[in-house]
Amino acid sequence: MKKFIVVFMIFVFSSSTVLAGEIYTYKNKKGVTIISNEPVPEEYENKANKLNSYERDSPEAIAAFQRKQREAEDKSFRGWQASQSQRRQAYSTTNNTSKTPETTNDIKCKELGENYRKASQEYEEEKKQRLARNGKAPSSKEKALKDAMFDAMRAEHSCIFSKENIEDGKVYKQTVTTTGRKR
Repeated sequence: MKKFIVVFMIFVFSSSTVLAGEIYTYKNKKGVTIISNEPVPEEYENKANKLNSYERDSPEAIAAFQRKQREAEDKSFRGWQASQSQRRQAYSTTNNTSKTPETTNDIKCKELGENYRKASQEYEEEKKQRLARNGKAPSSKEKALKDAMFDAMRAEHSCIFSKENIEDGKVYKQTVTTTGRKR
């Protein structure tokens, strides 16, 4: 029995090292880094690197990466804030004749409405192109544009019918025509 256990343990430990295999990294034609334990295709054999071991990043390297990521997000957010501020200023200078000042919610609703109109136009244009090509089934791009259009419409409607607008008794009229999904 002891002999069987010893043989079994040797088999288990030797098979785990065999199953671990080798890991290779290489970049494909599109520049995407591939990490795989499967054999490297012939065209990439001279570019492939064999990984012998894996080392975790140091806490300092992780912190530096996270700091860099936060800085990029902050920069992007500051740019967005600046564009929104410029938009509000441009809007307020061109519309000084209005009797009641618009709230930030009004501006947000108008921006969401504009987003919906743009998404709707993009979808309709893609649909026209498909029909002109005698395409029967919608492309993945057309489906994505349709989903984006409906998402923009939902966002606009949630703004229009927000608690703030209902409590203020505001009426925001807009005629919208949408196409229903075939099921």
